[in-house]
Order: sequence, then structure tokens, then C-alpha cells
Amino acid sequence: MRPLPVAQMRRLALLAVVAVAVITVGSYGLRRWRLYQVRRAAPASLPSEVQQQAEKFTLSRSEAGQTLFTLQAGRTIEREGDTTVLEDVSVVLYGRGGGRSDEIHTKRCEYDPAGSGEVYCPGKVTILLRGAPGASIDSVETGVPSLELQTEGVRFAITEGTAWTDRPVQFSFRGGRGQAMGLRYQAQDPTVVLEKEVEIEVQRAGNEPLQIRGARLLYFSGKLKLELLPPLEMRASDSRLVADKLSLFLDPSFGIKRMQASGNVRARRHQVGREQELRADRAVAYYAADGLMERLDAEGGVEFTSRTTESEERLTSQSVVLQFDPSHRLVRQVVAEGNAQFTVETKEETRRLQGPTLTLELRAEAPEQRLLRAPKGGELHLTGAAGEQRTITANRLDLEIERGRLRSLRASGQVRTRETQPGQPTRKTSSEELRTEFDSKGKIVAAEQWDGFRFEDERWQAEAGRARYHAEESVFLLSEQPSLWNETTRTTARTIEIAEGTGIVRAEGEVRTTQRPSPGSTRGFGSGVIQLAAQTMEANQAQGWARYQGEARMWQGETRLAAELIELFQQPAELRARGHVSALLVEATEEAASTTQSHRAVYITSEQFTYLESERRGLFEQNVRARNEFGTLTGPRLEVFLVPDQSTGSQRLERAHASGGVRIVRDGRVSVSEQADYSASAGTVVLWGGTPTVRDGQGGSTTGARLTLFLADGRIRVDSAEGIRTVTRRPRTQ
Repeated sequence: MRPLPVAQMRRLALLAVVAVAVITVGSYGLRRWRLYQVRRAAPASLPSEVQQQAEKFTLSRSEAGQTLFTLQAGRTIEREGDTTVLEDVSVVLYGRGGGRSDEIHTKRCEYDPAGSGEVYCPGKVTILLRGAPGASIDSVETGVPSLELQTEGVRFAITEGTAWTDRPVQFSFRGGRGQAMGLRYQAQDPTVVLEKEVEIEVQRAGNEPLQIRGARLLYFSGKLKLELLPPLEMRASDSRLVADKLSLFLDPSFGIKRMQASGNVRARRHQVGREQELRADRAVAYYAADGLMERLDAEGGVEFTSRTTESEERLTSQSVVLQFDPSHRLVRQVVAEGNAQFTVETKEETRRLQGPTLTLELRAEAPEQRLLRAPKGGELHLTGAAGEQRTITANRLDLEIERGRLRSLRASGQVRTRETQPGQPTRKTSSEELRTEFDSKGKIVAAEQWDGFRFEDERWQAEAGRARYHAEESVFLLSEQPSLWNETTRTTARTIEIAEGTGIVRAEGEVRTTQRPSPGSTRGFGSGVIQLAAQTMEANQAQGWARYQGEARMWQGETRLAAELIELFQQPAELRARGHVSALLVEATEEAASTTQSHRAVYITSEQFTYLESERRGLFEQNVRARNEFGTLTGPRLEVFLVPDQSTGSQRLERAHASGGVRIVRDGRVSVSEQADYSASAGTVVLWGGTPTVRDGQGGSTTGARLTLFLADGRIRVDSAEGIRTVTRRPRTQ
């Protein structure tokens, strides 16, 4: 056998040494580990004041079979003097009705069962107010929803199930957190009382938090309600609210579902260029699950004011409901009920809408546009800077507003309007429907009323199926069987136009007028009823004139007058007719008055006619032609003198005077003279002036300084320098 090399011998020796060392160290380590296990199994040494310790501790109390609370500790340590230290403490409180499952957690408490019976927890204490047992869990992360309070130095009365501390308190719930000084927890409502210096921060989605301060806070577990007592206020950077009491109502997941302020509620909000203020006895805000406000209710002497440098808006009522558009975080609708009144004041106008209910609708896509309604009847008052006033009442009123100014108005059902302009008569209208348009400055441009339209001012009354008002000219245009009247006159036509500014009335198309004299008046042809007709009519009652044009006709009893134009004037009482004048005048004769025979009439045509009521005298001019039993008279001028007929109230022809060259043709006899007088009662024609001459058809003639024609028997009386003689002309026999 060959001996091993020296180097190899050295390596084997080194391995043997290492193996021995490993075995030695392993044996020593094994003995040390066994000694550790023995010591670990041996009882721990107790401090001298500790009498006993246990791993778990449970304490509970019941009444009438109902568990009020259960206290558990992970470990207890009994010390000398009957004091027990509880560690990892958890208390569940069910309340006397069993409707709660509140929890109190802390690391360490001291319990003196033989002494006061109180549990004192000097360190951090967490109180979870769960609400009803088995409350739903929002998610794995949030766990069972609760109102969580954290404080320290809490004392817990075992026998009463109450807890309290005077230390600072931090609390939180879904969407809010806060702090206070001092806490009282009890079995009955209010469950928790935070004693003083209460501050709450309410988170708002997309908005800055609300800061709430109050003197005291009460939590009512049965109602899931937080109630702050005054003095209190709620603030944000742009708003402030104060009230006698503020309540926050929580949903089952302990998010705010309702916030209620009551007692002398005063809220202010400042926006860019606008100040807003709310006053009410009570205001309630309702929130969606995401924390956005859905609705705001205010009641009891509600007054909302919004001011800018250019206008002030004021809403008053018994109650107001504001509906919000969560997607745009803006007010969508406002409903005011109970003697509601909305007033807007600008430099140009004061606008006030009132009614039992008012609604205001806003559009998120067009925030400058609003729709104000009085759906259950209302009254709108418009007062201009110059003192003009308009009042509109209806069963329903709809106002469209843009940038604070009226753009349109709709009224339906028993619509009534009243307008007063300085120096103008008061105007009233009524209808079933009304539409009004306004310009960019809020001034009326046009209005339309229909379905039973009525009009009234100090001068006229009118009715029509439809009427349109043009503000610039201050004109009403009536259509659909319009009718216009006053104390003495009624007019109908296809359309009637009333110009309020000038007082002029115009009628077009089949104009018909009935005129009755006022008591004691002798205007027109006597005291009887006068009828007029024409294609157009224009009148001004204030100035006392009327003009009928286009186939104008006028009649009273048997008296007739027609012309292209007929004008009537009051002061002085006068009638004028122009263009193709024709008249029929009934004669006043003793014979006709004493018998039943028909009255004789005179038919007259000319180009002009004028009648003066004070003189009862009418003048026909230009191409005058008169016809009756005296024959046919032609000449440039014919004056007629009328007398009243008491039996008919009309006028009758008493006499006539022709001048300017007269020619009369009767039964083949031609009479000429410069002037002629006709007497209806005497039945005579007196020719005079120039060289009065009567020529018969046989070549004979009679002249004289004055010729009197007796119409009844054809006699002629001649007045000349030689004296008076009578000539009888009879037709020559063949």
C-alpha cells in the first residue's frame, strides 16, 4: 500500500476537526432549546399586587329577558383592593328596546366591581353607533356603517349602561366629521350628547365643505338624527346660515339624507355680483346618496331676496320648494305656495306676480332663461319708471324671463288687464287668452288677446273674437266680428282699430254705426236714432268728430243721406258730406201731419253738403239737383231748413233756398231766376233775383220782379213795378 501524499493527509485532518466542532455545537444548541421549552411551560411570575389573571372576561346585564349590554375583555388582571384591569375591551349596547347595536372599543379599562361599579378607560376609546342590529354593510372596505366617536378618559356605569367624558371628542360619519368637548352616552334618546364647542365639517361632492358650529349636539339613535343647539351657524366661503336649531338626519348607511334648520332661519349667500338672502321659520335640505342636494323646502314666512347692482328679486310665501338638477348642481324648479309673491325691481320697472302658487323653472343649458308661472291663478303688476301701471289677472300666468327681463307673457282663463298711463284714461281688457311679447329691455312690443275679448276705457267699450295690441303706436286692432260703442254710439266692422295715444278709432270693411243722442242732446238730425254705413270709419271722441268714407250712408227714420265721405262734428254740431252726395228729406206739411197719407219727400244730389245743428240748416253745393212735386231744381247752391218731428224724433224739411242761378223744370215748364225759395207747408216756390222767368212748352213766358209758383194748381203770382197780378197757365187744347 502506497502512503498518502502529505497534502492529502492535511485535508483529511481538517475535515475531521470541522466535523467534531459541528457535533459539539449541535449538542449544545439542542440542550439550550430544550431548556427554553421547559422555561416557557413554567408559570409566569406575578407581581406582588396581582392576585389573579385570566385570558377572557365577559359581563352582561339583562332586564325582562332583554340583554341591555355585553362587555368582553381579552384578558383581565385582578389587583389588590378589588380593582380589575381589563384589556382589549369591547362593549356592545343594545338599548332597552333592543333596537341598537352600539359598540365601545378600547385597549385598557379599570373595573371596580366592589366599589362604584364603574369601568374607567383612561386611554383612547372608540364608540361606534351602529343603528339597528343587522344594519346593511356597504362594502368590505367600509364595513357596517356607523357614527364613529373617538375620545379618552371615558367612564362607563355598568348598572345604568351610560358613559361619559369631559375630554375632546372626534367623530365622523359618511360624508362628515367633527369635534367637540365632552360626551355623554346613555341608553335612551338622545343616545349621545356632545356637551360644547361642537364643530362639524360636511363634505359636498364637487363643492367645498360646509363648516357647522353649535353650542351642543344631540344624537338620537332611534331617528338617526344629529341635532345642534344654539348659538349655531353654518358657513362656506360664500354663504352663512344661522337658526335656533339645526338637525342632520342620516340614512341607514349614515350618510346625510336631510338637513333641517328651524327657528328664525337666516341664510346669506354671496356670488359674483349677486347677494342672496333667505328668511324662514324652517328650512329642510334633502340629499341624494352621492351627497348632492336634491331639494330644499322652506316654510313659515318665507322670504328670499336676490340683489345685484341693477335689480332686486324678492320671493315671499308660506312655503317654498327648490328642486335641484344634480347633474348641473343648479336649481331646476322653485315652487312657492300660500300667498306667494315674486317681485323684481329694476331702474326701468317694478314687476310683481302674486298668486296662491308660483313656480319658477330654470334651464341648466340656458341659466339666463327662466319660466315663472302662476298655475292656480295669479295677478301680475307692472309699474314703469314714468308711473305707467299695468295689471294682469288670470287663472294661469306664464312669464318667460331672460337676464332678469320679461321676454313673453301668457295668460289663460278669465284674463283681465288694467293699464293706467299718466294723463291717459284707464284702460281695461278681458279675454280667455293673452300672449304678450317684450323687447330686450323688458318693454311691451305686442300683445294678442282672443276668445271673448272685451275692451273698456273712459271713451269706448269694445268686444271682438280677437285683438292685437301694438305698443309702439299704442294701438288695438280688433277682428272677428268686432264691435265698438260708448254711451251713444255702437259700431261694427270687419276690423276696428283703437289708437290709445291719439284717441282715434278706425274701422274697415262693412262698417255699421248706430247713434243715439244722449239725454238732452240735439246732435245730428233730431233726437232719433241715426244709422251710418261705410267701408271705413275714423273717429276721435275726445275731439268730437267721426268720418265715414267709401259708399258712406246715413239714415234716420225716412231721411237718407249718401256720399263718398260723411263727417260728423260735436262742437259745434255739424255734418259734412263730400262726393256724389244724395239725400232724401221728408217734408213737414200740415196736410201730411193731419192725415195718414205718406209724407212728401225731396231728393237732392250734389258734390258737397254741410249741416249746422244750431241753425237746423243744411247747404248743398256744386251741381245741386233737387226733385219733388215742384219739379226738378238745379243750381250751384241749395239751403234746406229743417224742423224736428216730435213723433219720430227725426228732422223734416220746412223750406229751402236756392241761389247762384236757379233752374226748375216741371211738367214742361221751365222757371229760372237768380234765387228761389221753397215752402213745404205752403206748397209754393218764389223766384226772385235777376229776371225771374217762367216759360211754358208752348212758347209763352212770364216775367216779373218776383214770381210765386203755386204747385197745387199751377198758378203764378207776379210781383212787378206795375203791381201784383196772377197768371194761370193751362195746357193748350188741340
